[in-house]
Amino acid sequence: MKAALFLEPGAPLSLEAVELLPLRANDVRVRITATSLCHTDVAIRSGEQTYGTPIVMGHEACGVVEAVGAAVQGIQVDDRVISSTAPSCGHCENCTGGRPHVCVLSGSVRSVPRARRTNGDIATGLFGLCPIHGWR
Repeated sequence: MKAALFLEPGAPLSLEAVELLPLRANDVRVRITATSLCHTDVAIRSGEQTYGTPIVMGHEACGVVEAVGAAVQGIQVDDRVISSTAPSCGHCENCTGGRPHVCVLSGSVRSVPRARRTNGDIATGLFGLCPIHGWR
């Protein structure tokens, strides 16, 4: 599978073969049918925002669920889904106050290990998402 990886500010994205890491208990694996680069991706590429490298770009996506982790409820294989670009816990002061886009816990999922590059390095998925495509 291939992913568009951000490696350094100002550089072109690197389209590379990657291997997905194993599904975790709360993960949902989605076959991506469409994705895009948003303002956050552009800010990361320019160096305005930093989340480490390498990062799989394109966290705004839609697709079809291929697998769910053991603890996932309410989502099943073959469901059509869109990704949430602002993960939130639903319990902190910001979330309960109607501001989930500034969840105090969302930082813990901003860069989650999701794929292994052919050189062995781990690539993270921005906001926990990892739009990997089945391109050959």
